[in-house]
Amino acid sequence: MKVVIYLTVRLKSKRLPKKALRVVGNQTIIEHIVDRAKAIKNADEIVLCTSTNDEDTPLLEIAEKKNIPYFRGSEDNLIARFLDASEIYKPDVVIRMTGDNCLISPEFMCYAIEKHIENNADFTSTKELAGGSRGDVFSLNTLKHLKGLLQDERASEYLSWLLADENHFKVQWLSVDKELKRPHYRLHCDTPADLEFVKAVYERLYDGTNIVDYRSVIKLLDESPEIVALNKQIEQRSREYIKDYINLELKDSNSYLF
Repeated sequence: MKVVIYLTVRLKSKRLPKKALRVVGNQTIIEHIVDRAKAIKNADEIVLCTSTNDEDTPLLEIAEKKNIPYFRGSEDNLIARFLDASEIYKPDVVIRMTGDNCLISPEFMCYAIEKHIENNADFTSTKELAGGSRGDVFSLNTLKHLKGLLQDERASEYLSWLLADENHFKVQWLSVDKELKRPHYRLHCDTPADLEFVKAVYERLYDGTNIVDYRSVIKLLDESPEIVALNKQIEQRSREYIKDYINLELKDSNSYLF
């Protein structure tokens, strides 16, 4: 059972331009994320998965610097990019990590991979960790199935919502330890306010070498409302907002065989 992490990242961002290349501590955000991916010990490979747009070329240097492979594929169709990458890397299970989740929890991801394989799920995640600290676990066959159910290619950007459709897939929502249940905290890095927040966390917890432990982040935030307040006002785009201009509905499963 081969498990591959696809670290999906592009540099096209309106709210925080080239956010993946912003420096926090002694390296870029994307380098911090690669370090966190390397701490997921039950994954077999990490692939930086970006687009063919020339704007994203600087990311290839990051991949080479961190000694991981990279793949360039479709700029806007994430499902196509992952499926094309899978022709090379041959995963059974895919982990999706994004370039704005610089405080993702390796501890949770290890657990999610284990439970995904154990319970033969299509999609595994949680609703209980802080936003921006959790990746998605899904089977390659599930992604292939999803491709055939898609009605609007633009929806592929919202892969988590599509795979969480319990009418089409075997979805597994995991619980976490009580002391880690902080879904109201925002650990994304999408805006200038988020970047200020991330820098404040790293200034307090980063030793310049080891990754910042997720449990330490939660403890810090519980004790530091002034840090939480830095990006508390930022609202993540909701499904209700997106569905007004992108069709997120999937075809009837009975109409497609894979």
